Amino acid sequence: MALGASTDSVLRIVLARGLRLMWGGLVVGTALTFALGHLLNGSLYGVNVWNPIIASIAALLLVLAGSIACYIPAHRATKIDPMSALRYE
Repeated sequence: MALGASTDSVLRIVLARGLRLMWGGLVVGTALTFALGHLLNGSLYGVNVWNPIIASIAALLLVLAGSIACYIPAHRATKIDPMSALRYE
C-alpha cells in the first residue's frame, strides 16, 4: 500500500498466497490418504476408508477453515497504515 497498491489488491495478493498453499496441502494430503488408505483399512473396524462422502465433507471443512485462516490476516493487512508500518520497520 505504501507503493500505491489498493486495499483490494493487497487483499487479493495475501489471499492468493495463503490459498495456494492450502490447495497444495489439500491435494498432497488427499493423494497420501488414498495411497496409504489400505494400511488403515485393516485397523478400523466397520469403517471404510474409501467413503467419498466423508472425504468430501472433510475436504470441504478443510477448505472452509483454510479460507477463514487466510482471510483474517489478509483483512488485517489492509487495515494497517503504511506509514506506521514503515516507521515500525
